[in-house]
Amino acid sequence: MLIYYSIIVLIMSMLTFIMYGADKLFARKNKRRISENSLFIMALLFGATGAIIGTLTFNHKSSNWRFRIFNGVFFIIHMMIALYLFNQG
Repeated sequence: MLIYYSIIVLIMSMLTFIMYGADKLFARKNKRRISENSLFIMALLFGATGAIIGTLTFNHKSSNWRFRIFNGVFFIIHMMIALYLFNQG
């Protein structure tokens, strides 16, 4: 079960990372942006690792306290799920 969870987290994190990069590019070009709610939902749906890496890589949403707190909380929850699955064998 842990392997399936890991694959889901990896895929969602990559998609979330790409969304952060795309939104940063859209912001620089004054184009239509990806909504903050969409970024939050992607982080919640097992993409928190990608959100954190995207924030650090693109320096995007790094000053927004909601993103720092929620992405951190989502990451902790995802790691707790992984530890639970790991302990289940």
